[in-house]
Amino acid sequence: MMEEEIHSDVGNYNPFQAPELLESDEGPFHSSDEFLRTEHISHEASAKSIGTLYFLAAILVSVAGAVLFTGSNPVDIGGLLILVLTACFLLAVAIGLWRLQTWARWIAVVLAFPGVLAVPLGTLINGYILYLLLTAKGSMIFSKEYRKIIEATPHIKYQSSKIVLALLVLLLTVLLLAIGASLFAS
Repeated sequence: MMEEEIHSDVGNYNPFQAPELLESDEGPFHSSDEFLRTEHISHEASAKSIGTLYFLAAILVSVAGAVLFTGSNPVDIGGLLILVLTACFLLAVAIGLWRLQTWARWIAVVLAFPGVLAVPLGTLINGYILYLLLTAKGSMIFSKEYRKIIEATPHIKYQSSKIVLALLVLLLTVLLLAIGASLFAS
């Protein structure tokens, strides 16, 4: 009797069949949403960091506007208006990228293309931005489906390494010192 059961199971066994994802405590993932989020979380964090670059650009444009407004020369209202609108535009794109909005993705792609021509640093930075936004993972993280996955998996968070955080603090410190030096020099 036991031999018959073994033979009947062997007939149904497919060694090439993909393993099933079980919702149990045995594995690291409890759902396909968690699996997809974990697979894309690094790309998601990198794409959101582009938003931080646009936020920093908005701050720099705002500082330029403040210098123009407080300078000893007569204020150029047209130039000041252009700087204010540019800062608002960059801030909107930054927020859109942080929220993984599709429209912000495409604006960032359009803005990155001319930056590729700024050899060598602009080529590297904007090339990486285009890579993040135009790959299959980039398409996925800016989709409506992925935003639903984010809502379903709020417990999954990206963990930055301490080295990256230290470099970010160093970069921000240098940036603030440069801004301070330029304000006190004028």
